[in-house]
Amino acid sequence: MSKESLKEREPIAVVGGSVAVAAAAIVALLAVFGVDIDEGTVVAVLGAVSILAPIVVAWISRSKVYSPATVDQMAAEAAAIDDEFADTDIDDDEFEELDWDEEDALDLEDALEEADPNA
Repeated sequence: MSKESLKEREPIAVVGGSVAVAAAAIVALLAVFGVDIDEGTVVAVLGAVSILAPIVVAWISRSKVYSPATVDQMAAEAAAIDDEFADTDIDDDEFEELDWDEEDALDLEDALEEADPNA
């Protein structure tokens, strides 16, 4: 069994529950500190939260997940990169013998950016 926390496994459930609990807690705290809140106001505030919470949850969750089309595109791009470099004739021993320094790495990075400026 995975030891991931609930937040890692189900971020949307945590955010959604947190928004609703926070709203109820705020209303309760206002009442405790002497703010006169009638039942109609409490119902109105919690009703607004019940409408706004799904919108907030959807907005936050969208930043945490990828659509299937995006995943397919990312997988295709990764496969294309693998295919491009799969034809190299260099073996592991030869690769380890290369004398790379930081300038070589920066040159390679510049060349890759020129080849694909969106990367």
